[in-house]
Amino acid sequence: MSYATGERVPSTGIYRVRHRRHRAEHEATLREGETFPLCQICGNAVVFESVASDGDYQPDHIGYDSDFMTSVLGIKSA
Repeated sequence: MSYATGERVPSTGIYRVRHRRHRAEHEATLREGETFPLCQICGNAVVFESVASDGDYQPDHIGYDSDFMTSVLGIKSA
């Protein structure tokens, strides 16, 4: 199932993040109850898809990604 920016994260887990053009897809952790954030570069042209956990692999929370810092944490990246 895919989710759009502004929707509520249904459950804590790993999500594949697909941007429209400016970068390759990547994975990030999001927590239940958060809002799927806007990308600083492509705005709401982002799709999030839940992916199964692969053992101990746990990507960083999306708030640590420079494309999402402003939207998630209110921090402007350098």
